[in-house]
Amino acid sequence: MSEVPAGSLVIRTASPGESDLVLPEGLVHLGWIDDRAVGTFVLRWSDKQVWGPDDSDGGYVHRLATHPDAAGQGLGRRLLDVADELTARQGRHWLRLDCERGNQRLRAYYEALGFRYVRDEQVPRVARPGTRSASLYERLVSAPP
Repeated sequence: MSEVPAGSLVIRTASPGESDLVLPEGLVHLGWIDDRAVGTFVLRWSDKQVWGPDDSDGGYVHRLATHPDAAGQGLGRRLLDVADELTARQGRHWLRLDCERGNQRLRAYYEALGFRYVRDEQVPRVARPGTRSASLYERLVSAPP
C-alpha cells in the first residue's frame, strides 16, 4: 500500500475491501484525515475511450470526489496535487482529466488549478448506453520528488 502525505491529509491506494469498484488499469486512491475518508480519485495510465491512443506521457484522473462535510478545505486541489506527484514519479509529463462539457463551474475550477482546455469529445457513457459530451483538460506535472 502506498501513502502520500499532503499536510494533515494522507492519500493511500485503496486496499482490497475498501473499494468494490472494478477499474481496469486504474488504482483507487483515498484521502484520509485522521480515521475518516474525505476524498478519492482514480489514476490510470491510459484512457483510450476518452483521449484516444496512449502516448505513454500522461496520468488520467477519474472519479475525483470529496466528502461534502469537507467542502471548502482545498481537498480537491490537494488530491490533484497527489495525482500530479504520482504521475511525475512514473516519468510522465501530463496530468489529464475530463468533465461534462456543460459543467461550467467544474471547468472553471480545473482552469483555476492550472489545467488547460484541450478539446471536446463525444465519449461512451459508463453506467448507461449512449455517449456524453466531455471537455478534456491537461496540465504539466511538477518535477518528481
